Amino acid sequence: MNDVYAFFSVFSRGVSLMILALIATWFLGACRQQPDADWHGLKQMIRDKFPEVRQISTAQLSEWLAQPESPLLLDARAPKEYAVSHLPDAHLTETEQQALALLQGTPKERRIVVYCSVGYRSSALAQKLQQAGFTNVFNLEGSIFEWANEGKPVYQGKQPVSLVHPFDKKWGLYLHEKLRAPLP
Repeated sequence: MNDVYAFFSVFSRGVSLMILALIATWFLGACRQQPDADWHGLKQMIRDKFPEVRQISTAQLSEWLAQPESPLLLDARAPKEYAVSHLPDAHLTETEQQALALLQGTPKERRIVVYCSVGYRSSALAQKLQQAGFTNVFNLEGSIFEWANEGKPVYQGKQPVSLVHPFDKKWGLYLHEKLRAPLP
């Protein structure tokens, strides 16, 4: 009888570990397949870090771009990211100095939308522009990754393209796999 008890005890522990391993494998796979798995947490972290920066949704930006006086778009990513694709008519302004040089002579109340990959770098730049006296500055929440994930157009110059620079392997998980440009 003790042998039967020992067998079932070992067997049940083995089955429990197998079930836990299967659940963990499924969970990790599901997270990898869903680039928006933690968008909510990421967006909240950015809002908490930059509470004074106004956030704009991709839907709101689409509406604004359809208006006669559309906002000035600033891309806060690196040149290699911008070269792969960017939003229509966006200006590359990786640094505060580049942005301020571009905005020289621009009315302080001009509507400006800043974006990057997910919204962190662009929120930092938007905050600096606000501190420089610009009063109508917004961060594109979710930035180009969310924009592209929703099927909205991205460009290389004036040419529509389908790929977006994923920044790196970690952050690229927020971008749908089919949209990720290869990393060098």
